[in-house]
Amino acid sequence: MPFNNIPKIQFLLNFCKLPFENILSACLLKRQLILLISQHGFFIFMRTKFLISGLLFLLLSCGQNPGRSAELVDKGVDLLYHSRNEEALAVFEKAIEYNPENFEAYYYKGNCLANKKKYQDAINAYDHAIQYNPKYALAFANRGNMKFYLGDEDGACQDWKRAYDMGMDNLSDKIKRCK
Repeated sequence: MPFNNIPKIQFLLNFCKLPFENILSACLLKRQLILLISQHGFFIFMRTKFLISGLLFLLLSCGQNPGRSAELVDKGVDLLYHSRNEEALAVFEKAIEYNPENFEAYYYKGNCLANKKKYQDAINAYDHAIQYNPKYALAFANRGNMKFYLGDEDGACQDWKRAYDMGMDNLSDKIKRCK
């Protein structure tokens, strides 16, 4: 479908920059529009290219958005840096909603959970980070720390050794105490 009306398309592209709550509202609106179309027929809306373009955009906007996810990770890191752990955790969870394969969002979520001493939950977050990026040395190192805090010294040593093999030389003291 050719897009002949650039200002209308620009409006739709700006829609991507709306906060998550507005996107959620748009997704609900999408469901209402689909219901309306199914009840009254698609051809009623064919007269207005803008409405059709908008509907197509809404259908596509409710899926993954890696760009928005990356923006949220940056925002969450800033919050984490300023010790606003609860807010950061919520932002990382939103980032994961936008891109369920964002390994950095899982990593930083794990850091937030570790700060709250929720070590098993942190391990689960680091597991996801490693699942989506098996060469993420920081996730291995931090998962090793969480395992150590929970008393799993063998598991901690395995993770620390893997992170060390990936180039994290600062783990040499921890590895020395491993069997």
